[in-house]
Amino acid sequence: EEKEAPFLIKIAFQFTDIMLATISPALSSNNTSMHSVHSKSNGTELRLLEDVDTSCSLNNEEFYDAHSCAVDESSVYSVYFDANATVSTCSESDDTNDTGSFDKSSSEDTEESQSCIIECIPTMLYAKTSITPSPTYFLDVPGVLLSKMDNDIEVPLMTCEHNAGECFAFNNHAGNETYVQNVLDALIRHSLELLADNNLSIKWQPDDATKKLLQKYATTSDEDVQWMQLLEEQVLKWTTQVDNTPMLKTRGIINMTPNELNNLLLDCERVQEYNKCSLGKKDICAFHPLCGGEAKIVEHVMQIPIVGGKVETLSLTHSRPLVDDNAGFVIVSRSVKKELNDTVGNPCFSISSLRSIAGTKKTELTTLTSISLPIPKFLMHRVAFYGADDFFCNLRKIT
Repeated sequence: EEKEAPFLIKIAFQFTDIMLATISPALSSNNTSMHSVHSKSNGTELRLLEDVDTSCSLNNEEFYDAHSCAVDESSVYSVYFDANATVSTCSESDDTNDTGSFDKSSSEDTEESQSCIIECIPTMLYAKTSITPSPTYFLDVPGVLLSKMDNDIEVPLMTCEHNAGECFAFNNHAGNETYVQNVLDALIRHSLELLADNNLSIKWQPDDATKKLLQKYATTSDEDVQWMQLLEEQVLKWTTQVDNTPMLKTRGIINMTPNELNNLLLDCERVQEYNKCSLGKKDICAFHPLCGGEAKIVEHVMQIPIVGGKVETLSLTHSRPLVDDNAGFVIVSRSVKKELNDTVGNPCFSISSLRSIAGTKKTELTTLTSISLPIPKFLMHRVAFYGADDFFCNLRKIT
């Protein structure tokens, strides 16, 4: 029986190869015999996708046989071998990005060179293959946000019992992507409108220091050297009310590119570098908006400056590139809740505009933040101003 075992194993492998060779032509139109569905332990399922880009390339990555699929989750690439492939290292040949010209540079089981096909799975398609959906979080949708949505897309909204308001359910369930995108688009439109200097519907009141500076440099252009130096050292501050909510707007220059600053502000592990009051910030789950950028649910615990106490927030955070002439990013955060009929305990709403300053590697940072803290009203502005000054000061120290 021991002598027969290798023979039987060989017969089994040959039978498998015959089956693969038989069914593979019907499964692909690009001459690859990949056909498997691979389920990973974390619940991710990768399937054969038709009409996908084949413009990716990989170098010195280890992958597996025809029954497996190795995926680089950071860039969402999947690689499939043909039916005869074995555990090996796949590297680019001279003909980069040619889907038929990838060779194995080494192999544990065979000396014969094998080819593999690189398939680039778009981010949204990757999200659709998730077996374990993300939790659902609910975003309150006031009338002003609803008015910014695309009327051609009927977004499914739910009614909250305690205030009869409407909510949108955020999750990465298949089929929900278009609705998520429409809500994010509306959120960005509303945010940029609030930030616009020419928005005459909002009456911003400068604090005393900002008022004096604006009067002194009233005839100075935004490109003036002295004005630019001032914004690199000072923080301009205004306050107003939007929908009966106190808001603070700040502006200053940070010695980083918009991309560097965007990455820093989205990195939860680095929050204490610029927010000394933070007691911890973490990403709960992420979404993949069609427009690019980043969308995620974030949990944050902070100590309230000056007066003490803690505040916990749960928010949807979305960042995307600006599309106008000035390169940069816009980041929006808005409170969400875990249950439809919950009440947001500590509502938060913030906007950050990161605009590149031409000819430099610096960013003009403008922020708008709701002032909503569980403290006496007469202290809110003082606490908010302290937090704003500290935020800009710490960012400038990083650079």
